[in-house]
Amino acid sequence: MPSPRPGGAEEPPASAPGVAARALDPLPARIALPPSQRPHRRVPPQARPLLWLVLLVGNPWAARLLIEWRYRLPRGDGLPGLVGALGEAMLAGLGWPRWDVRPLRADHVAWWLAENARTVLFVVIAVALLRRLATPAFAPRRTHRVLAVIGASVTAAVLAAVGGVTMHVLTDSGMLRGVDLTSAVLGAISGALYCGFVVGVLLAWAAVRGPGPRRGGFPATRHGGG
Repeated sequence: MPSPRPGGAEEPPASAPGVAARALDPLPARIALPPSQRPHRRVPPQARPLLWLVLLVGNPWAARLLIEWRYRLPRGDGLPGLVGALGEAMLAGLGWPRWDVRPLRADHVAWWLAENARTVLFVVIAVALLRRLATPAFAPRRTHRVLAVIGASVTAAVLAAVGGVTMHVLTDSGMLRGVDLTSAVLGAISGALYCGFVVGVLLAWAAVRGPGPRRGGFPATRHGGG
């Protein structure tokens, strides 16, 4: 019991140890919002050369020029023939993802749609695979990085070739007139292999020489600010 003060007043009860009187905060605590993040880049840096290559080399004017160069290459046996064959394969690969703004004739609409669809499929699949390789979780060495880019390009080209042949068959474009389906598919895949390897080598060279870690992975897509 508290002892009485002089004059009859009692002392107030002592507060419990460790408990201090605090003023109540009438406002609730503020919630800290996480920092805003930028959206993922839809086109990774190593896929930009592919877009420029298709736009500049795949247009109808450049495609005709590549065909003329192919016919001017040396042919025959020996070293000149080997150089000519390699040059023709390289030019064929560069000219494979061609496109055109309009069909040459009215009865070539189905062919025009199938060829443009093949090029669009190649670009979309290649960008998707390269974007997958650009994630921070994928960090191979330089040699594996080069092989991964070439593999992505070859895979995209082969899948696009199969899709293009399917479009030709569905639209009855005339591709199979006088040619059996097996020969058409094999011819389309062989052209896709030329394209996938040549374009893949160019993309791998650009990815290795571009900005990014020397011994790590690809230049990753941007996830946040900074």
